[in-house]
Amino acid sequence: MKGRGTNAIYVNTMDLTSGSWSGWVRQPGAMRYAASLVASPSYLYMAVTGMDDRIYWRRTGPGWPPTWSAWLPVPGGFTGSAPAITYERLTNYWFYLAVRGVGTMDIWINRMSSATLLWSGWVKVSGATWYSPSLTVDRTKLYLSVCGGNNRIYWRSADLGWPPTWSAWSTTPTGSTDAAPSIAIYGNLLWFAVKGRSPSTSIWVNSMSTDTGQWSGWTRLDGATPSPLSLAG
Repeated sequence: MKGRGTNAIYVNTMDLTSGSWSGWVRQPGAMRYAASLVASPSYLYMAVTGMDDRIYWRRTGPGWPPTWSAWLPVPGGFTGSAPAITYERLTNYWFYLAVRGVGTMDIWINRMSSATLLWSGWVKVSGATWYSPSLTVDRTKLYLSVCGGNNRIYWRSADLGWPPTWSAWSTTPTGSTDAAPSIAIYGNLLWFAVKGRSPSTSIWVNSMSTDTGQWSGWTRLDGATPSPLSLAG
């Protein structure tokens, strides 16, 4: 979490059985935008946009409070929004990262081996967005979603290889937003969560079957937010 009105970084954990929280712990460093988290079988990874627009990452093993590795920059990486990350557990345990460029609508993706900590190199993805992209992965595919320049919600997929060979961009059947969408895989469903287009602060979710391509339709959740949402899975 980014402290309100500051660039400080805080983390917290909740016990899913009891619902109790560990308490906020401030982390070293500072960031411009929201932090991104993803878990592997052995580590929790964090990525942020630094105050110099470079992209930094670190990881920690289990336990509380977390014992983080040092912040490391992603080689050649700069962004004007929050980075998106996901972790692929099936083949070579790749840590994927997607960003938009600084002052541009360009979309870029990179990946790092969790064994060697070596990066594959930045690859430009066709398409454009003014907001953070969103990433998730299932057993066979990598999924990417963005808010387009027309405020429609777009997504595409790629088989797990490098560089990714993407499907064509598709849009959700309805729906629009003026913030970064968030996606996650749960079972055979690709979930989407977005805030409504301003002045709306409503929260909406939708899901698509990765087997049939059928959509559940948008459901409004109680609550409101002026900021992008975040899903994990």
